[in-house]
Amino acid sequence: MDKRRLSFSFSVLALVLSMIACNLPNAAVPTSQVVVVTATPPPGTTNIPVTSPSEIVQVSATTTPSPVPNTLTPTATNLAPTETPTQTPTQTVTSVPCNQVAFVEDVTYPDDTVIVTSKSFTKTWRFKNTGSCTWTSGYQLVFTQGDKMSGPDSQPLTNGTVPPNGTVDVSVSLVSPSSEGTFRGYWKMRDPQGVTFGLKSGAFWVQIVTKAPAALPGITLVAPVIPLLKIPDLYVSEFTISPSTPIKGQPAHVRIGVYNKGTGASSHFNVSWFGLSTYVNPSCAWGVPSLAANGGLILECDFAYPSSYALNLSTKVVVDTTNLVLELDESNNQRTISPFGVKP
Repeated sequence: MDKRRLSFSFSVLALVLSMIACNLPNAAVPTSQVVVVTATPPPGTTNIPVTSPSEIVQVSATTTPSPVPNTLTPTATNLAPTETPTQTPTQTVTSVPCNQVAFVEDVTYPDDTVIVTSKSFTKTWRFKNTGSCTWTSGYQLVFTQGDKMSGPDSQPLTNGTVPPNGTVDVSVSLVSPSSEGTFRGYWKMRDPQGVTFGLKSGAFWVQIVTKAPAALPGITLVAPVIPLLKIPDLYVSEFTISPSTPIKGQPAHVRIGVYNKGTGASSHFNVSWFGLSTYVNPSCAWGVPSLAANGGLILECDFAYPSSYALNLSTKVVVDTTNLVLELDESNNQRTISPFGVKP
């Protein structure tokens, strides 16, 4: 084979290989590619045709797009809110005990009141009936322990009735011990069935401090000396009840005047009014811190009698009930209205 034909063969082979390479899958193929193959014959050769421009082979390569992976688009799910069940509170009904009492105040002789030795006095508490049962005359005030101070083992709590939420003044007559010191006695209440009860904290009490009376050696109380001693003299200056004959169940108004006609101021003292002179406990009671010489005061209260009484009884008021005040005259501390009764 001569060199001219060999050269032409190589040119044709190059053209074929170029076309094959363009169709290989991994080849980078442009969008449009023009391949012009010009065969140049060897010198002196005329039988080989020359490719004209119109015979240019144009090869268009089509790019196959790479497959795009499927992308999952998340779908938003609307979840309905779950309601939390609401617990309805259960109402607990608490029953009120039949017998229950609450302390209100010390009407007379609060704790650690100083009293002379061997003196009678009346302790009065004010209580509220916080139970569901009405207190009647069948209820008792009972001593439980401590210093009894000549008090009773028991006595009626009230002469009338005390409904639930009502208040009552409860009094007990005592005598201070003969020696000096601090003394306390404990008390409770007892219902008609014999059940004792007290405050939520337990029993209530009376507590006093006793002192020996001051001595006045060598002094005789004659007229010239009395002004120098500054001694008080208490007496009942006024005592009225309106209406004069009360009606059962209707309030009666009580007015009491107390006057100090002595030469000196008094110390603390009590005033007690007894609706009937036979009552053990006062119907109204007051504590007076002091009363100046030539000074006076008016005490008032309202009281409804629970029952009617024949017009052959009496009612009384007592000043310095426990005889704590040393006075010039001890005989004028009481005043009585008689005859007295209550209409039905």
